[in-house]
Amino acid sequence: MTDRQERFVDEYLIDMNASAAYRRAGYASKNPDVDAAKLLVKPSIQQAIAKRRDKLAEKAEITQEKVLTEYARIGFARLTDYIAWGGEAHESVCKVSAEEGVQIVDKSTLVATFTESSKLTPEQAAAISELSITKEGSVKLKLHDKRGALDSICKMLGYNAPDKVEQTTKVVLFAGETGLEDESDS
Repeated sequence: MTDRQERFVDEYLIDMNASAAYRRAGYASKNPDVDAAKLLVKPSIQQAIAKRRDKLAEKAEITQEKVLTEYARIGFARLTDYIAWGGEAHESVCKVSAEEGVQIVDKSTLVATFTESSKLTPEQAAAISELSITKEGSVKLKLHDKRGALDSICKMLGYNAPDKVEQTTKVVLFAGETGLEDESDS
């Protein structure tokens, strides 16, 4: 491989964008999408990408098992692990506001109690995407995309793989024989 091709492989592994990697590697072209695609299908380039990708995964200690475990933390998270709701509010129930500080909540407000962060398991904490206070003073708890994680789990484990159906047909032809009688002889 040339130095420029080596650079293309390095650049491609940054964001998996062949056209951008093509330009960053120093190639100039009127049609970088097409030329990058041509470069990307070369066996030497594909081998170099695979080798470097494996080396990066090994160095970062990223395994399929670790990725699957992280997806499982997200995919099997339950909102009830983080928050309990229901019951009637009491005057001692407060809401927190970034601008106004602590306020008493009226009795008609739904009561929600969050699990203390120190009581969350690492698996539960990994599923949290965002915890913030809105302008209205509400607390917003957002979990990572459960459906996306479950889809990724299914994809990794091959649950979504199409069923392979093999169909074979045997056709036998004999030269000179059609299997039909010649009507001209009768």
